[in-house]
Amino acid sequence: MDGIAWPSREYSVHWVSRVGDWHFCFCRRRCLPDSSFYHALAALSFSVELAADAFLKSFGCYQVKPSELTLPSFAKINWSLRVLGKRPDAYHEVSTVLQTVSLHDELTFSARIDDQLVLTCKDKNLPVDKTNLILQAAFALREHLQLKLGATIDLRKRIPAKAGLGGASSNAAVALLGLSHLWQVDVTTSELMRIGLDKF
Repeated sequence: MDGIAWPSREYSVHWVSRVGDWHFCFCRRRCLPDSSFYHALAALSFSVELAADAFLKSFGCYQVKPSELTLPSFAKINWSLRVLGKRPDAYHEVSTVLQTVSLHDELTFSARIDDQLVLTCKDKNLPVDKTNLILQAAFALREHLQLKLGATIDLRKRIPAKAGLGGASSNAAVALLGLSHLWQVDVTTSELMRIGLDKF
């Protein structure tokens, strides 16, 4: 991948911080733009837990409880994409410039008293077994941290499947973030990126 284009600002900035650019929506409630959570995570020295806390406390339409939280999972578009060739591991080298858009799924993470990892979704066309990247990410994180904790993950799907909008990959990335926060583990963004690179 050659680069990532951060979304341009379409409003006047009232205050800029490491958790994104604050602005006021029509109801005068202070909000973050759709992509600001990813801006916050781009600062690798800023912990995942602090970034998630700042996002959840500021974005009024998303809720957090001691044992439950809901996070958005944004789609992306490719401004350019060139397939360079097939690698020995059957993946392809690509040259691309991509950008997040406002279209998003929602993932709700709930703690469990057992060690089961359960995925639910009202869209019956989507698999909810281990073939889904969300559960693959959950098992990979738990294996990396050597934990025996469980969670129920509910997916509210809006991004069309297999449409080239990165919905599955985005879901997996948010699963790593959400479970890290739910389980209150000490893990860095670079560790999560390494899990994604090794497992997906």
